[in-house]
Amino acid sequence: MKTILKWYLLIHGFLACGQVLESDSLLMWKSNRFLIWKDFKGVPMPIKMHNKAGTGMYIGYSYSQEEGHPPNFKIYNYFDKCRSWSLTKDERLLEHEQLHFDISELYVRKTRKYFDSLNAMNVLDPKEYLRAKEKIAKESYKLQQEYDEDVLLDFPRQDKWRKLIDKELEKLKEYEFIPEE
Repeated sequence: MKTILKWYLLIHGFLACGQVLESDSLLMWKSNRFLIWKDFKGVPMPIKMHNKAGTGMYIGYSYSQEEGHPPNFKIYNYFDKCRSWSLTKDERLLEHEQLHFDISELYVRKTRKYFDSLNAMNVLDPKEYLRAKEKIAKESYKLQQEYDEDVLLDFPRQDKWRKLIDKELEKLKEYEFIPEE
C-alpha cells in the first residue's frame, strides 16, 4: 500500500517545508499557557497609529494518506514570538493579544471538526480539505478584524468578546490538540 506523506507549515498564505511542535520562536496554543510580554520578541511594526502591539500566528498542518483512504490531517495553532511585538507592557493589551491567539485556536478547532466530517464522508482528495481550510481561515481573519474594530481598546467590549470566545472554545473542546508532554 502506497503511503503519501506531506508536511507543511502555513504562514498566512506562504508555505515552508517542515512541521514543528514547538521551538524557541514558535509557541503552540495550550489552554493552560497564556501569553506573557516576554513572548513578544519581534521588531515593532505598527500598521495604524493606535497599534501598541501585534500578534503573529502560524497555522501549521501536516497530513498523511494511504491509498484508497481519506487523508489524516494534523493542524496546529502557533504564536510566533519573532513576528509578535509590543510597545507597552499594559496587561489589558496583553489580554487583547491573547484573545487574538484564542480566536485563531477557535478556527483551528472548527477546521479539525470539518475535516472529521470529510473523513466520515470518505472524501479522499486532500485538495478538498485544503479548500475547506482556506475558507475557514478567511472566516477567522474576518472575525479577527471584527474583534479589533469592535474593541479598539474598549475593555468592557473586550470582556464581552472574551466570554463569547471562551464559550465557543468550550463547545469545540473535543477538537483541542493536547500535545504529549
